[in-house]
Amino acid sequence: MLTLSHLAQHFYSGAPILYQNIRTELNLSYTEIGAMTGASNVFGGLLQIEYSILGKRLPRRLLLSGANLLMSFGCLLIGITDRFVGLLTGNVVVGAGQAGHHPVSISMISQKFIGKSSGRALSIFYGLGYIGNITSPIILTTIALFLGWRTSFFFLAIIPLIISIVLFYYLRDEPLGDKALGAVSKDNFFNDAKSALRVKGTIYVLLAQGFIAGGTGMGVLTTWVPQFLRDSVGGLGLGLIESGLVSASSTLGGIVGIIIMGYVADRLGHLKIAMICLSSTIITVFLLTFYSSFTLILVLHLFIIGFSMYSISSLLQTHLVLTAQPHQRDILLGLYLTFGFGTSSIWAAVMGNIIDKYSFNSIWIMTSLLGIVALFMLFKANKKLNR
Repeated sequence: MLTLSHLAQHFYSGAPILYQNIRTELNLSYTEIGAMTGASNVFGGLLQIEYSILGKRLPRRLLLSGANLLMSFGCLLIGITDRFVGLLTGNVVVGAGQAGHHPVSISMISQKFIGKSSGRALSIFYGLGYIGNITSPIILTTIALFLGWRTSFFFLAIIPLIISIVLFYYLRDEPLGDKALGAVSKDNFFNDAKSALRVKGTIYVLLAQGFIAGGTGMGVLTTWVPQFLRDSVGGLGLGLIESGLVSASSTLGGIVGIIIMGYVADRLGHLKIAMICLSSTIITVFLLTFYSSFTLILVLHLFIIGFSMYSISSLLQTHLVLTAQPHQRDILLGLYLTFGFGTSSIWAAVMGNIIDKYSFNSIWIMTSLLGIVALFMLFKANKKLNR
């Protein structure tokens, strides 16, 4: 059920394939697209830690159901708006809903699957959830082609609404976070937070996530690659259906990669495999600078990027789950997701402005450089861990 909820959330990840339609109809710039995405991330990012805290005190079925309802309402707002402010508001509401999925779901999984089995469980949770990223661009572009982009967002509103109802019923016997944990920390939130940050290498992992979120994180694929494929001036000028199919290839690589690398990491170490995946992503994202027209090689290229890129976040989260104590996990995961989403909001606005002023190649280079900084941070974390 948690994977199903995750799939519904990531079905929304196909929405950027429609941004060119929105940009043309409402006469928006890439800076405004970046600001719209950034506002959603910063608001959703700040709520990540709040969901983690509330998950210890409130029924988690209420939190997850409410998160899905917010996503549904946000998609409805986007579908009916005719101005930028409406798009901004709709994206912020969607971001508030998205904020609840990862901290609450991952907390439940890490409590029910102990030790190495948590790595496999999280791989399945993430890998199967990303099926939404594959199917949504194809479905949304097909709907938009015949009925318009607004109808696509109305369709997006229906999915989390149904999931919300199903989750509220199915998780009716799920205990509160502290009861599920079996042992309640006697410290307050701030003491638990300080304790979590003292876990070896944690600070470096959080810093790395800040650069990954703006650089070689999934935002590169889900936000800017679809724009690159469709833009007829600075990009490759593909049609709506073609760009949807090509974008889906990267997510297919992500699903395959996240499950395979999750099993490999259970044997060789999650932090080490995350570093390998990040290194591969840095190189392959930089190689996007060599494309001035579409070739079939790009499909394989995006598959390879997705294979390594999608794995990074789940590997780092599993690493944190395995190195932290039970009472530290919720807070640590909340901090990780809050920091990641918060920094990605800044990068999204910056990169949109860079595209307007320069080119898509500029952000491929920028994201690769940010990835190198993140890799250095992970090396420092690994060194701390092995002392």
